[in-house]
Amino acid sequence: MSIKKQFKYKSVKLCIFLKLDQVDAEWRSRHSINIQMNDKMYWFSRWFPEYMKLSDIRERFKYTAYKEVKADLKDLTDEEILEFYKGHGDWFYGKIIFIKGKKFIYVYFANENKLEHAVTESLGQGLQEAWIFPQKKKEF
Repeated sequence: MSIKKQFKYKSVKLCIFLKLDQVDAEWRSRHSINIQMNDKMYWFSRWFPEYMKLSDIRERFKYTAYKEVKADLKDLTDEEILEFYKGHGDWFYGKIIFIKGKKFIYVYFANENKLEHAVTESLGQGLQEAWIFPQKKKEF
């Protein structure tokens, strides 16, 4: 295992030796995996093949949106909150974040069309339920 810095991020390079029946396994296309080593479970929130450059990773996770978690869901675990919002748009990866002490769900969409469709659909339920686009940093 080696650790590499890229900009402000740290990447861990982990060599995984697969059995023959795992070469085309379904889990290889997921964006997060769990690995158990020495009776300890490690959760990798986002992982990528070694050949992907930082620009490719940014392109894959380019379409994002977030919304505040409903008040009646705030006491649930992160997994339960993600499961509740699974039907709110066709997103492929989500996480729970905190902004100024409030819980938000932050999700990633595969492309711009899916993002726009989810935002339009959520606006039909009212402004409180709408997905919000994160503000982009301006370059001067």
